[in-house]
Amino acid sequence: MITELICVDIDGTLLKTNKELSDNNKTALKRAYDKGIKIALVSGRMPSGVSLIEEKLGFPCIKVCHAGTYIMDDDKCLSASYLSTEVLKKIYNMYSLKFNLPLWIFKDLKWYVTDIDEFIRKETVDIQTDPILKDVNDLYKEWENDNGPNKLLFAAKPEIIQTIIDDMKEKNIQEIDIARSADHFLEIFPKGINKGTALHRLCEIYSIDPQNTIAFGDHELDIPLIQEAGFGIAMGNSVEKLKEVADYITLTNEEDGVAYAVNKFCQ
Repeated sequence: MITELICVDIDGTLLKTNKELSDNNKTALKRAYDKGIKIALVSGRMPSGVSLIEEKLGFPCIKVCHAGTYIMDDDKCLSASYLSTEVLKKIYNMYSLKFNLPLWIFKDLKWYVTDIDEFIRKETVDIQTDPILKDVNDLYKEWENDNGPNKLLFAAKPEIIQTIIDDMKEKNIQEIDIARSADHFLEIFPKGINKGTALHRLCEIYSIDPQNTIAFGDHELDIPLIQEAGFGIAMGNSVEKLKEVADYITLTNEEDGVAYAVNKFCQ
């Protein structure tokens, strides 16, 4: 198998459940990097949260952030996609106010929230970044003649997330796509933009045949990535929907499934 690019999701895939990066995963990816294979961290995280993992790996990675809507190499933005400010207001009014949930708003390098709750407090610890508390109407005015956010997110109990998903599908909001990145996270991003389109964008930028790519993931947000990669690998702890479209199922994130598959397929 010829491999020029490895795309790996972070949470639930590269990291253990406690958010730790194992020495086995680090060593396997470093060995691949030393062979000339490009490594892309492909995550729903914001840039600072992805950079945190890049630092732990100890070598330069391509950073695909905000669920594929913001791509960086080193400190340079290579590609970005945005929702409109009208969609921002619509989602806030229809769901944040109705369910009394903080809306997470991501634009480029910044993370805004409309309120603080336990999910946000945990995220600040996990990615070592504090959000900016902001009123949606103020952001709307600031961005009125500019791009809106790259991505929106709701964090809540799984049953509330499912209720929002069902309502969004019923209303068929044309400007957005949605996917869970965890049972309690709902990601909202521009229509037609996802981790799979990000993989193809990387292949265009670096002149790589998509067939020479390997991708790892564990949740719904990773399904387009796994489908579009030359060889899509589901973690042993993946949701069933992702396992069904994968070419291979590796060990779980607790068992260093990324290292196992990299060592197996990238000799």
